[in-house]
Amino acid sequence: MSIEEINNKEFRQFVEQGRMDFTTCKFTTDIDFSDLPFKKGDYLFNLSEFKGNINISKLFKSETSFVFANALFKGKIKISQSHFKDINFNNSTFENEVCLEGDLFFKKLSGYGAHFKNVLTFSNSILGGDISFSGTELDCGMDCYSVRFDGFFLIENSQFRNDVDVDFTDCVFNKDFTWHSITVEKAKLLFTNAIFLGNSTRFWNINLKHVNNFMEFSGVRFLGSHLSINHLDGSVLLNYVSFTGNIIVSSCDINKWSIRSTNISTIHFMNCNFNEGKSNRIILYRENKPDKGGDIIKHFKGMEELYRQLKISFVSNSSIEFVGKAYFSEMEMKRRVLNLQNKYSWEWIVHQIYYYVGGYTVDYSKPLGILLFLVFIGWPFINIWIINDFSPIHENAWSLFKFLESVKIEYLLGGIDALPFLKIGSSFNNEVPKYLLKVEILINTIVLAFFILGVRRRYK
Repeated sequence: MSIEEINNKEFRQFVEQGRMDFTTCKFTTDIDFSDLPFKKGDYLFNLSEFKGNINISKLFKSETSFVFANALFKGKIKISQSHFKDINFNNSTFENEVCLEGDLFFKKLSGYGAHFKNVLTFSNSILGGDISFSGTELDCGMDCYSVRFDGFFLIENSQFRNDVDVDFTDCVFNKDFTWHSITVEKAKLLFTNAIFLGNSTRFWNINLKHVNNFMEFSGVRFLGSHLSINHLDGSVLLNYVSFTGNIIVSSCDINKWSIRSTNISTIHFMNCNFNEGKSNRIILYRENKPDKGGDIIKHFKGMEELYRQLKISFVSNSSIEFVGKAYFSEMEMKRRVLNLQNKYSWEWIVHQIYYYVGGYTVDYSKPLGILLFLVFIGWPFINIWIINDFSPIHENAWSLFKFLESVKIEYLLGGIDALPFLKIGSSFNNEVPKYLLKVEILINTIVLAFFILGVRRRYK
């Protein structure tokens, strides 16, 4: 079966004559769709090959659809300032640039299984219809600067194979937005200053494979009713971002997220990694990466606020263990600020005690270690010293032999007697001044309270 070859002049004549089926044709020259009298219905270009450029501009046919399924485009495609029903590029291959610009109104634009080998550009446009790409391969980036999407926008099960950025800077998405099961080899995904207004915005199963890849949401406003980020594997810049509605972030490595000047207290985190490991606190990416030449005190104050917001998020979601870890990090940032700003002040001293003795009521190991030391070493030693008239330093009394010779088992058990609510009746009570016993009981009570609070916060 011979393949019908058509040039631009012949194509225009065929359309004027009412022909609508151009399946398996080979278009040998540039093809211009402009100002042609297309009828209501579907114009078929399935399995066709276009050797030259295609221009679709100023075409206002709201009941006309174009089907380019399994087509091969070797030249550039430009679609601008037009109004049509649908356009179908399913399973087609594009070897050159594809550009959509100006005001375009349609019901649906689809590219299921399409393969883009060059640049895909939506620039300074209003796209007034639904856009769907599924199973799409892009050996190029997407340049979508300053576009208004009035329909839903869907990309799923697709791959970006090149190192050219995918740029949606200053875009507005007025309806639902979904990116699902996307693999990105080397490109950066940029949504700087974008606005999402749809009921549902979803980023699911995004795999940023290269170590230098990242997804940037700087200045983004998520103003829809629901935002879901799930299994986003890679680095994320969340800077100066605004949220409204219900926000869920699940199964993400937050340790790879750089968060700055963004209120995260309303986010519901589920099954996320916060780099806490076996430690008592969370350590976010930016904590140990202050801006070069920046104000280090301002940096730690910003991190203190960030951990406070994270704590509020965990409180609202009843994640008690993570509440404690976020609080520990919040207090640690405050302690670092005091070390730089008000060292040796009363506030600094109290904070040091709160950390080293109380473990911020989160790390129960600190008060437990101090309590065991006081009960079995500290208080017995002090009691022996006082019973020996505050001066055991005569001749060689401080030698190990002399010291052990002066120790009585009752003195060692006296440390236990200084615990609140626990008395074993040590005879040291008759020899040590009562004020000392009260001081020991008071200090033990404080340390024990820190220990109980730490255990309660960790295991509640």
